[in-house]
Amino acid sequence: MLVQVHAPGPGADDAVRARVYECIVEPLGRKLLDAEGTRLVVYIEDVNGTKGGEDKLCRAVLHVPHGPSLTVSGIAVDVMGAVDDVGRRLERSYDRAVGRRVDSARHPKKYYVARLEEERGRADAHAPGEPAEPAEEQPLLGDED
Repeated sequence: MLVQVHAPGPGADDAVRARVYECIVEPLGRKLLDAEGTRLVVYIEDVNGTKGGEDKLCRAVLHVPHGPSLTVSGIAVDVMGAVDDVGRRLERSYDRAVGRRVDSARHPKKYYVARLEEERGRADAHAPGEPAEPAEEQPLLGDED
């Protein structure tokens, strides 16, 4: 996984980069299994400058080939808190995106459409003017009389 950390200013020291790897890269690395082509870009900036307050912004952009591209942001009083927040949010967002993709793949709509066409074919098979025959009742499991 390619990781880029953009942290301009005096706060861009090794402690911040180590925190990014600890809170964001390692948890995602376990899930992605270091897939080739995966790219993570982390931006850290001071929104209000010297005014103070909750103004440390951390934004992470994750690009996964043949998968989701996710962008997550977090604001906190200090840089370390913002990085922790973004790490938790990005991991949760990735889990949700992958879960949605797996869920939708397990329920293809083509079987529903095939069943509708089959029922429509049975309804068209009877002669015009005659009532359609009701479908046979299937016995329930365990009801073998």
